Amino acid sequence: MTELFTGEGPVLPSRLALRRSAGLTWSLVVPYKPTSKKNSSQRMKRGKFIKQEPSEAAKAAEAFVRGFALSKRPRRLLGFHLIIEVEHRFRIPKTGDNRRRRIGEYRLPTPDTGNCDSLIHDALKGVVYADDAVLVETPSRKVWWTNDETLVVVTEIEPFPAMTTDVIAINQEST
Repeated sequence: MTELFTGEGPVLPSRLALRRSAGLTWSLVVPYKPTSKKNSSQRMKRGKFIKQEPSEAAKAAEAFVRGFALSKRPRRLLGFHLIIEVEHRFRIPKTGDNRRRRIGEYRLPTPDTGNCDSLIHDALKGVVYADDAVLVETPSRKVWWTNDETLVVVTEIEPFPAMTTDVIAINQEST
């Protein structure tokens, strides 16, 4: 499997153990401007907040991502343990302070990465995987790019070898 993130940096031993037994990989490039799900409106009843509704833009973005993923979905729902890597790509503006940015350079301003990820995760639930509970690792980043788009790579993995019952039984006997 090719690495999604091309930047240099330390690789955690846990990631090496997970990647060692990687299985099926599914990827998707969604051509839309990354949107935060946090931008929402709250409904009030008798002076109390009763419900928080996602904004219309967030609803439309989630519906677009879900529809796009349905057209390219895998033959079966991915399960067991999954790593979902997300790269939110924002178009470099033609004017202003950010016009000097380079492709691949990190984007720091809003929207928040976690809120953009939640929109992607909710849109893919039921299309690519059955539930969010199967996600064991979700690295993501925001970068400047030539177009507004989001790259999503979902990898099905086996659990740590240390988590099997045989190894746990051996560890318990040795103590």
